[in-house]
Amino acid sequence: MDPVQEEIHPTKQAILQVAIQELNEQGQGGFRISHVIEQSNSSFSSLYHHFGSREGLLREANTERFVWSAEANHKNLAPFAEAALQCTTTEEVLDLGAMLILQIAHHPFVRQSSRQRIEVLGFALTDPELLDIVTPREKESFDFLSSIISGLQRRGLIRQDLNIESYVAWLTGMHAGRLLMEIDPTFSPAASTWDKCAILATLQPLTLDHEPLEWSPSWESPAPELPRLFVPSPAEGPRKVSDHPTAKALIENTIEILETEGEEAVRLPRVLEGTGTSVTSIYHFFGNREGLLVAANAARFMQRSHQVAFDLTATVTPNDFPAFLKLNLAVNSQNEEFVKWRWNRVEVLGAGLHRPELLTAIVASQREIIDQFAVVIRDAQQQGFVREDIDPAVSSIWYQGMTFGRILTEIQPELNQNEEWLDLAIEGTEAVIRTPDQTT
Repeated sequence: MDPVQEEIHPTKQAILQVAIQELNEQGQGGFRISHVIEQSNSSFSSLYHHFGSREGLLREANTERFVWSAEANHKNLAPFAEAALQCTTTEEVLDLGAMLILQIAHHPFVRQSSRQRIEVLGFALTDPELLDIVTPREKESFDFLSSIISGLQRRGLIRQDLNIESYVAWLTGMHAGRLLMEIDPTFSPAASTWDKCAILATLQPLTLDHEPLEWSPSWESPAPELPRLFVPSPAEGPRKVSDHPTAKALIENTIEILETEGEEAVRLPRVLEGTGTSVTSIYHFFGNREGLLVAANAARFMQRSHQVAFDLTATVTPNDFPAFLKLNLAVNSQNEEFVKWRWNRVEVLGAGLHRPELLTAIVASQREIIDQFAVVIRDAQQQGFVREDIDPAVSSIWYQGMTFGRILTEIQPELNQNEEWLDLAIEGTEAVIRTPDQTT
């Protein structure tokens, strides 16, 4: 919460706190107004008096959750800010940066706040009012880290031509993308390859001379065995959806509503429009409204993933791996279809973090991209284009997470949307794949 805020009515505070707890535990899909009213010992009239509507309560509760995650980031950066003041050489800055990356990657509290940030952002992408609230909050987080790095730049300890704001947005997005690995039970939450990729990519743009960065033993730090934050249930994914035309029509209608107005606007009468059927068909094919939402969101995520995976296999040539990566990053950052796919992906993932069946489907869909990209990396390793000490699958998910995190740049209108992010992504990726003999 903000350190200074206006005093609010006790009833409003009680409703808001219960709503936040409900969202933290159940997600938006499991959010029940009746439960909030009961647990806060209030009434529906009080809720509508203080928040105007269910949507108003959700918006304010999600705002507070986003503020919490931003303040958590500030607290974790405070020691880094103090340590940065003590640095006198570029080598000390790089060592400190590596330590910070390991903390971001492995501290449970930091990962929890990052997860909450993505979850709220997913909701905000279909709620313009909420997005207008969280965007400047995200900018405040950027500004705090930017001020630390700018101090190092003024003292001549890092590259002078580095655009700090673009760098911080790119860096923050890359670490937010680690969530893609954390939700996948096939990966260890302490994967050392992700750490190595993130450290090399983060530190390369800071170097004074633009020379290729060599891996330093001082950056090695055994990651502790940590509990996984997000584990999909053993479920095999959403119930198999019938190929019946009615089921397809219901899903198509639901997807259209989700992509234009968000989950709160999905009402069964609207879904039924134009299908020539009744609400019994929804219960027959999907069980209930929640089952329909899971099926529709899974279809959105999987449809986009198939498209991207196809483009990947059609484009890559193992003998021109670095050029392929540049092309892939350029398409990811500038093609409108890829931007739309990324925003949909963030929205669906935010909705899936409290829905085990949907999360399982998301993981399976994501694995299609990861596995195909891993084959490309493995082939390039065998031909000597990529360093051998990184795991192909984990480095693949690091790369996909970096492009996923570009959303944090895209929601900030004053940031350079193309050249700066793309240059940083290319330089960081080249630092990750570069073989030892290419650094000398």
